[in-house]
Amino acid sequence: MNGLLFFITFFTVVVASAQTVQVPEACINQVSPCLIHTAEADFQFDYDGQRVTLLKEAILKITFDEKKSHFELLDGRIVIKKVSKNLKTLSIDGQAVKTGWLMVSRSANTLNILDMKSFAMNRFESDGAKSAFKATGSDFVDKNEFVGFTKFFFHNLRDYKSFLAIQAHNWKREFEAQNNSQTKVLMRTIASEQKKARAEAEKNSVNANQAKKARELFFYRTFER
Repeated sequence: MNGLLFFITFFTVVVASAQTVQVPEACINQVSPCLIHTAEADFQFDYDGQRVTLLKEAILKITFDEKKSHFELLDGRIVIKKVSKNLKTLSIDGQAVKTGWLMVSRSANTLNILDMKSFAMNRFESDGAKSAFKATGSDFVDKNEFVGFTKFFFHNLRDYKSFLAIQAHNWKREFEAQNNSQTKVLMRTIASEQKKARAEAEKNSVNANQAKKARELFFYRTFER
């Protein structure tokens, strides 16, 4: 009997530890602030046109009012995908971001937000627990950093390989698009600078001719007296 009681107690504790805790209970989309803590499993829910996935061992605090919502990732990793047609602006740890498809990681005073549409890695740092995050960089993510960051969002190799097979093509397409765009911007900048240089040269030439004529006129008038 004691063995059975121990098994029941042990089973209950294990099941409870694997559950996601909400404080207050069932607070998502209902109460602000709402604190969510995942234990041994991922947790997914829909929120204001977005599908939010908390990976295991993540802590997320949601506050909202009539005007806006604010996500505060206290620790761990989350994925946010839009399920509505329109892209919305969301505040994550004080940073305004578009919610197309974001992979977010927070560890201590470091916050990283990867935008899967533009493959831009946005980095933020904080001086302490109560200090606001400040942007430290935003760059197109290279292949090594992309793999090093995204691999922690998957629990098995098969799913991750499928993800990489799709995103490798998207990454290359975006890289080429941004490279072409930057090349066009560079060419326009060069053309603009060349145009300015020509205009400046023409202006200097006109001024030089006018100065020459003025000297000649002064010369002739001096000797005519």
